[in-house]
Amino acid sequence: MAYDAATNKPITTPAGGGLIVSEFVKPGEWASVKVPAGQLVDGKTYKFRTNAYDGTHCNLNFSPWREFVVATTAPGVPKSVVSETYPENLPGGAVGERGRFDVDTGVDDARDVEYRIGPADTDDDGNSGNTSTEGWQRTPTTNNGFAAKTSFYAAPAEDGNHQAEVRSVDRADNTGATRVYGFASPRRTDTGRAKKIDIDLPKPNIGATAPGSHDEPQPAWDWATVQQNDMVRDGRPQVYRSTGPKSRSTVTLTPLAELKRSPEEAASARRQLRLPEYPDPIIKGAWCDQTLVNIKAQMTRTEECLPTQVTFEVTDLASQPPKVYQQMFDVLYMLKTDPESNKIKTWMQIDPRDWSIPAPKLPFPGGANGMILLDVQSWCQSDGCDKQAQDWDFYGGRSRWSGNQDQHIITGAADFEWNGGVNNPSGSKDKDLSRDSRCGGGWTGVRLFRVSLIRPARTR
Repeated sequence: MAYDAATNKPITTPAGGGLIVSEFVKPGEWASVKVPAGQLVDGKTYKFRTNAYDGTHCNLNFSPWREFVVATTAPGVPKSVVSETYPENLPGGAVGERGRFDVDTGVDDARDVEYRIGPADTDDDGNSGNTSTEGWQRTPTTNNGFAAKTSFYAAPAEDGNHQAEVRSVDRADNTGATRVYGFASPRRTDTGRAKKIDIDLPKPNIGATAPGSHDEPQPAWDWATVQQNDMVRDGRPQVYRSTGPKSRSTVTLTPLAELKRSPEEAASARRQLRLPEYPDPIIKGAWCDQTLVNIKAQMTRTEECLPTQVTFEVTDLASQPPKVYQQMFDVLYMLKTDPESNKIKTWMQIDPRDWSIPAPKLPFPGGANGMILLDVQSWCQSDGCDKQAQDWDFYGGRSRWSGNQDQHIITGAADFEWNGGVNNPSGSKDKDLSRDSRCGGGWTGVRLFRVSLIRPARTR
């Protein structure tokens, strides 16, 4: 009697009820039955039990149920073959040196792996391996719960190109397709079989509509996108120091992979948009929206969005002990070129951070004694630009802050023009018809600022 193990329903048989009757056999011999076609489905589990009949009486008891799984589909090509001694398509160990080959079948039901080693098939007929049935060896697999794996050892008997043919065998003895792994003994370097390209290309449609340009933002090159252990870390800070008779000033510029702000700071930036002196940002895409909570350093072919953090410290050497005053600014810099004209546009937003100053450092006091003054310029360092540097037009905004309590945001714009100069006017390559221009900090962020600080008033 044969049943579907999952549903506990009998399969369809001529005798009904899943019953199949065998031919008579002699005592002690094996009996077998044939299941009607179409009743057993690949991948499903079935169960059966038996009862003996001598032509007159049936045994009073059935045997215990036994289960089996139908497997008619052969496994696929092994997922991978790897050997340290004989790397794929490269010269390997010496002749006769025993090397280990690790096989990942990629499936969980491969009971064994068959393999054989032979000379490489170097023809270009599109077939891999030889077609003989000789020389196959078998090794059992182990299963780690995900895929069946095994290893075997082999050594080439002579110099030259060789190949290992590997295939999986499931528990129903279905043999899968073969993976060919080419390798070589040390005196040969032309280890791969001849490559053949046989592509029948369609005829071009001259009247087809041109595809749209693909210019998605990507991490800005050479800015602050150094990948380390799957994490993006900020760029190396640039530190500038100057010392006078009564004070010492330090300016630190840190390129940021991402400018992170609180929702309140982002809301302040949105309110700034409504002010008449706020110039329109030159990048319109949402990926560089200056009102976002987090702004990433990204670029396209014609636009760059570069956040920076700037820290100012002034040490009052006249006070005893010397007092250190600090203020930080978030700076967002935009650069835009026009592929259809000679325009180069730059845009900057400077936003003082309302952060608590860590002791023993102090916030700048308000008023003239604690004034922070920025002399900011936009740069285009190339003889291909109409000018090398110019002051920002801050549209009526102030480029100075009266202490840390002054939290106003300023924005400005500065434009340049490419004069048409190229590296090699007589050349025909892109590099000949181009001109490098280090503009405003798109590559040299340390040159965004020229800073002068007014020392706080001396206190006792």
